[in-house]
Amino acid sequence: MGYVYSRGQEVRAGKIFRIGSLMIIVLFAVENDASNARGAATSVTMTVNSVLDSSDNNIGDDLCDDGAGNCTLRAAIEESNSHPEEHTILFNIAGSGVRTLRPLTPLPSLTETITINGYSQPGAQPNTAIAPRPFNGTLLIEINGTDSIIPNSSGISIAASNVVVRGLVVNSFNFDGFNVDGDHNTIAGNYIGTDPSGLLDQGNSQRGVGSGPTHSNNLLIGGLAPQDRNIVSGNENAGISPNIGHKNWTVQGNYIGIGSDGLTSIGNSTYGEQGGLSLDNDNGHVVGGSQQGATNVISGNNSFGIFPDNSSGLIIQGNIIGPDWKGDPLLNNPQLGGIGLPPLAGPISQVLIGGTTHSAANLIAYNNGTGIAILSSTRANQVLYQSNDIAVLGNRIFGNRPEGSYPLSQTALGIDLLSMNLPEFTITNRGTNLNDPTDADDGANQYMNYPILRSVQQKGQQLLIDFSLDAAGSNVGDRYRIEFFANDDPDETGYIGNQRYLGFINSTNSTGKQITLLLPPGTDLTGTDLSATTTSLVSTNAIGFGATSEFAPNVSIDVVHPTDGELPNTGIKFLTLIEKIAIFWLTLGLFFIFLSLTYARLLHDEKN
Repeated sequence: MGYVYSRGQEVRAGKIFRIGSLMIIVLFAVENDASNARGAATSVTMTVNSVLDSSDNNIGDDLCDDGAGNCTLRAAIEESNSHPEEHTILFNIAGSGVRTLRPLTPLPSLTETITINGYSQPGAQPNTAIAPRPFNGTLLIEINGTDSIIPNSSGISIAASNVVVRGLVVNSFNFDGFNVDGDHNTIAGNYIGTDPSGLLDQGNSQRGVGSGPTHSNNLLIGGLAPQDRNIVSGNENAGISPNIGHKNWTVQGNYIGIGSDGLTSIGNSTYGEQGGLSLDNDNGHVVGGSQQGATNVISGNNSFGIFPDNSSGLIIQGNIIGPDWKGDPLLNNPQLGGIGLPPLAGPISQVLIGGTTHSAANLIAYNNGTGIAILSSTRANQVLYQSNDIAVLGNRIFGNRPEGSYPLSQTALGIDLLSMNLPEFTITNRGTNLNDPTDADDGANQYMNYPILRSVQQKGQQLLIDFSLDAAGSNVGDRYRIEFFANDDPDETGYIGNQRYLGFINSTNSTGKQITLLLPPGTDLTGTDLSATTTSLVSTNAIGFGATSEFAPNVSIDVVHPTDGELPNTGIKFLTLIEKIAIFWLTLGLFFIFLSLTYARLLHDEKN
């Protein structure tokens, strides 16, 4: 027989159950609050107060102390790496002027999320000048690798995600300035490869910012804000170079190959090698942008400004490539070319250089070589790799001049479609390529045919253009974007490039096509020539465009000024001076006749 509860026992049992449940809830809430409190206290700040290089005395106690009361950068990183909490490293090192740290061995890699803020040193000032203007900040924390005794030592090595390093001068290391793994990291407001003034070369032996051995996606180098801009100059290899497994880097607002004044060449790379940015074996990078503050000045480098290989999905917009920050020629050490695209390790595809808005255009000028060199590679007369779907839109490309010895710099074309033969590295199809019937050839950018300009005439704001087109490669109704450019100082070869973008039309192939562009008010193209490019429209890639041609041969613009007998653009006649005088006297005579008749009528009325 089972046990039977009385009603009183049932009530007491219910009360006990409810009290027990309440106690469990309270205990859980207390534990949850404690857990939240622990989570809220996950950010730890340490302040470096010494230029010494000593290690932490008790790694893991969250106290930065070398045992003698010093918090060194090495000790702060060691403590940060010993805990999963997010750390911030600030600086307050006694003394005036630049405080220089000279590590004898490599600093520990950053293996946990951390922010290192050199701007925190008393007296330091972040830059406030919006790109591309010269820098005006003051950096007072220098990490100098001159005394490093270990080969292949980088200044700052990152092996974690969501790391931010700003406000440091990193120079003279025997490997990279920054060596980066991990995702969503930021390198902002640093001078990498120069002295603290940003005007003297103290380059790192390899790259300014280079990829580590594993992966680093979505790295931000610089940024749109003035305080985030970097100087990456003077490094003996590339200024910036991701490689296999390092995708979607964004490079904005920086000086690359040039000093803090925006005028002094402090080139990255050795002659003809990696260049300012070597973007190899990866994809998805953005260099510049159309936003305010995104402009990089990429000038003064000892090879091409931008030099990708085996890459896709690259966007290059809004940059100054070759000139100083004002757009004028550099006084010393012009770089060997603007943008070079040699597919040596693999194909290059879906690259957008410029864009369809004014702010997306690059200025590519005053280089010692080709503005944009687009190549295919061959071995034993067999094609290895191609550069295809390289869209070049809306840019200003002019003032480039040939350099005698480097293979890719022996023409000064604005856009040159070439072939490179390996392993000799000899160049074929250097210089302007002639159009071929039906555009049937293959090679760099499919050797896209350029438009043939027949005649150009300006009447006021109207630009009347007669041209023909015989192109291939579009999959959008066989339509092509034809862009037109004015050359104020055309080269005698007639193919060099452009100085002013005038406009575009989308066109199908045709012979004797006549179109009218509307020019801005006040435009006077007297003494200028017109050139043009063809770019295929495609629907099968992210940028919506395919291959761009070389520049078409220049054609002189015939400017028709309004005469005394014609209003501009309308054909409406107005009166000549003689006609005006005749009408005046006719009107005056009619007026006197009217007065005479009126007076005669009045006399007649008075008599009656």
